[in-house]
Amino acid sequence: MTKTTFPLPREHGASVMLAVSVLAGLATSHQIAPIAASAFVVGAVVSHLARPAAAACAMARSDAERRGSAAWLVLYGAAELIAGAVLLFIYRRWWLLAVAAAGVLAALLDIVRQARRRPQSIAVQAAGAFAMALLAPGAYYAASGRLGGAALALTVGMTAHLLSRVWVVTAHVHWRKTPVLDQAARWRPAWPGPAIVLAGLVAAWTIRRISGWPVPWVWALLLDLIMATASVSFGRRDTPFKTIGLAETVESTLFAIVLTVILRLM
Repeated sequence: MTKTTFPLPREHGASVMLAVSVLAGLATSHQIAPIAASAFVVGAVVSHLARPAAAACAMARSDAERRGSAAWLVLYGAAELIAGAVLLFIYRRWWLLAVAAAGVLAALLDIVRQARRRPQSIAVQAAGAFAMALLAPGAYYAASGRLGGAALALTVGMTAHLLSRVWVVTAHVHWRKTPVLDQAARWRPAWPGPAIVLAGLVAAWTIRRISGWPVPWVWALLLDLIMATASVSFGRRDTPFKTIGLAETVESTLFAIVLTVILRLM
């Protein structure tokens, strides 16, 4: 946590996940309720900002630090209550409670980890990525009031994409500690990334078989599988973290654009 009166998220990757998911969900919707969509965006952003404030409050070494973080939590909580009240009681978007529950659980896991001074774990990262992925169907539902094929496609697509990126980025970190980066050492920590995208393709095929819905969005998953495999196959031990982050941002943006365009054309 940086020493500032305004606690900001340190995980820039999580901020990218949030932006990509929310924008993909809103862009997919053919009809948008502006107030509901705005309330959802406010709620998502405020929840993201509240996590470092809550962690700072839990880790505070003095009452003054705790009071400063608590003040931000009160402000964020008030904004969350207003946004939630608009979505639930005016627009009746009750299914958003499931999205909120996933976000709260992921945030609690991360806050407890930080409070106990434990290093980042892949399980906590995966929980956070899954919560971020649910923002895509959540934004679509908040804006349009609809569930169905598009919301399901956003759920499967964004979950497969963001979860796979957790393992791919973790592999890049692991490679720096590997004396010899041969193909076995390269794929050992990274194979779950492409495998998760493959699982998304299997899920799409299953949806097609059970529901009869068209699933042209598998092309977005195939593109994602190519990008994840290339990231593992051609990754280098000495690649700067800023370059890795930029590459992941470009890949996530490209995936979201392709998925959104396909769903808009359905």
